[in-house]
Amino acid sequence: MLPNWRQAYWTCAGAGAAIFVLGFFFVPETYYDRDEALQKYSVDRVLGHEKIDTTGTKNETAHVEGNPLDDRIDRIETGQPIPPRKSYLQQIKPWSGINRKATFWISSVRQFSFLAYPAVLWAVIFYGIAIGIGALFISFSFPGVILAPPYSWSENASGTVTIAGFIGTLLSLPIGPLSDRFAAWKTRKNGGRREPEYRLWCLLPAMVMSPCGIIIYGLSAYYKLHWIGMFFGVAMLQSSNFHGFSIIIAYMVHSSLDNT
Repeated sequence: MLPNWRQAYWTCAGAGAAIFVLGFFFVPETYYDRDEALQKYSVDRVLGHEKIDTTGTKNETAHVEGNPLDDRIDRIETGQPIPPRKSYLQQIKPWSGINRKATFWISSVRQFSFLAYPAVLWAVIFYGIAIGIGALFISFSFPGVILAPPYSWSENASGTVTIAGFIGTLLSLPIGPLSDRFAAWKTRKNGGRREPEYRLWCLLPAMVMSPCGIIIYGLSAYYKLHWIGMFFGVAMLQSSNFHGFSIIIAYMVHSSLDNT
């Protein structure tokens, strides 16, 4: 039990400060020169009339056929070396230069232009629906249900439903790498050619768990069943959302590698 309602806000502020410190020391700096990356590794150049052979010389008449991702890997392996990986200290330094070739207006508009990509639009809709259900439906409805009879909980305890979401997230942590492993297995079965849709098979558990969690929560609240039913439904929903977010973001990035 929290001593008073203000303590909840202090807890959120402390958690935000801790995340900021952890992010500062453990999240790498991501300076990305888009023009340079497209010049070296773009699918358009790989699929055009320029191919670098094993000697590193250009062949202007050759035309590359096949999967763009595989052709780009072939280009990197034969003619364009991959830049060396930065050290840990180099990755976390808070300064990495300024991309003076990028303009403010283009950078502002580009993020909205990505909504024209079906994979991006789908990921945004998934996020919006999941957050809307979690924040609006559950967060707003649970206090009204749990404060009324037959539960009659105190106001300070009305936020404990977040514990169920926390437990559901912890239980879904091992599912995070599942899409990577499954996509790698499907790639080997497909002769080394990978498709972004390989990851979507791993969404099947989330597609089942998410509506089931909402139904369990709603029925438990409507029929005034034991409060554990509402907690179980929230845990199922948050678990499915967590690994669903991970898989959909990976699929979205993999579908548009040039715009990563």
